[in-house]
Amino acid sequence: MEIAAEPIIQSQIRTNNLLNVDVFTPGYYIGSSGALASNANDRVGEFIPVSPGDDIYYIGIVGPTNSSSINRRLHVYKADKTWIKQLSFAGSLKVGNNWSTHGTVPSNGAYIRVSWGVEDTNIMISIGAPTKYYPYYITPFTAITSASFAVGTTSDRSEATEYTIAVPTAAGDQYGFSYNPIEGKLYSSTGHIDSYNGETLPNIWWSDRDTYEEGATPTIGAEVIYKLADEDIEEYDITPITIPLGQYINYFFIDGGYLKTLS
Repeated sequence: MEIAAEPIIQSQIRTNNLLNVDVFTPGYYIGSSGALASNANDRVGEFIPVSPGDDIYYIGIVGPTNSSSINRRLHVYKADKTWIKQLSFAGSLKVGNNWSTHGTVPSNGAYIRVSWGVEDTNIMISIGAPTKYYPYYITPFTAITSASFAVGTTSDRSEATEYTIAVPTAAGDQYGFSYNPIEGKLYSSTGHIDSYNGETLPNIWWSDRDTYEEGATPTIGAEVIYKLADEDIEEYDITPITIPLGQYINYFFIDGGYLKTLS
């Protein structure tokens, strides 16, 4: 019998990136005089609350669909969302280049709004100069310290016998593994990268800010969990558990949240 556990991903938490690039008006940019102008290669974000005196930084990476018509502009508005002025503008840039521009919110400023190109990436707005790129939110991982399951003779778990297995200290932080409680073995099946920097990964991985697609790679700086190759799986001894299996003991109950499969 083997119980497998997969990475636990917590609820999404906000970062210091003020811009949600998933919410936008397509096909427009903000002109130098504050009016929206049509351009199929541009997007305009939502209004973002700010305070007078805030030093607003606007950064990103130029995407492959790039031309002199792409308008990466930062504008500021009053409390009633009437336009005040353009705070800054990222000028002509080459594909793959980073842009970083900033401006200070005036005394009557209450909102900012930006436009960017449809294929630009790593776009971020922060108050003060950012030390690294963060998405609008992240979903951090939690190390798994123990696993629970139950075995019973009926479909009522309250009548079943509960078993808990603790991850051995020698195994360190575990984000995914498999247990064989009868043989007393834990198999460490995942690796962990705190900040991804282009490392080669196998086909299966999890990221705190990306959706896995075959052949894709995580965002630079992302926390990543990945499946180890069979030859890299490490084995640790645990205390075996005696489960009195018989023809009438045929119900297995696995806790939600991290225990995924039992075979």
